[in-house]
Amino acid sequence: MTFRSLSQCKCVVRFPDPRRKEIREGGVHRASKHISAFSLIELLTVIAIIAVGASATLVALPSLMKSNQFSGNLQVISDLVEQARTISTSQNSYVWLGLAEKDDNLLVVARLGLSGDKGDFTSMARLMDRPRTLRGIKFMDLPANSRNSSYELSSDSWSSDWAFTEKVEGTDVQFQRVIRFSPSGQVAVKDNEMKNWIALAFAPPFSSDANKADLFISAMTAHVEIERP
Repeated sequence: MTFRSLSQCKCVVRFPDPRRKEIREGGVHRASKHISAFSLIELLTVIAIIAVGASATLVALPSLMKSNQFSGNLQVISDLVEQARTISTSQNSYVWLGLAEKDDNLLVVARLGLSGDKGDFTSMARLMDRPRTLRGIKFMDLPANSRNSSYELSSDSWSSDWAFTEKVEGTDVQFQRVIRFSPSGQVAVKDNEMKNWIALAFAPPFSSDANKADLFISAMTAHVEIERP
């Protein structure tokens, strides 16, 4: 075919699109992927969110740790009551568990005797080398009529028939709240008098009544029940 002029020649010339690159891999053409990245504002926003969450966690952490410590102390008291009863029944003897406050901490001592008389204190053996210190717990007053027929050991004016003095770090400490465990497994705080329950109330230092816990010990079985608001 013969063209008289160049204008009569119709041809199409295709130029590559600069917005699209093709990469040949194994004979197959694949479009290059668009790579995205975070902008500086997006990164700062994420960092700010993380910082706010971390600060909120740090604020709540001390309160959570105190709550866990208080719950742990309640469990320790419950375990000590169970151990005292086990020793008294297995060794056919009497065990006295004394509790006292000192510097917003609770001190616990245990003594062993062959008779239930107060005069037996001179021959009693200590079941602990030194008083057990429970930090972050104190006595609280129990509500009126918390349970029928119960001794309330948390009252400041209340003293057991077997109160005694123990030297703690060079200072005489009065253990006025004393619980006696007999070989039969019964629990008492008064001589020749028995009630159904022995009641105590505890709370963390500088805490409101909302965080209080009531601890009840069965006088017949030494079973411990803990009630919290």
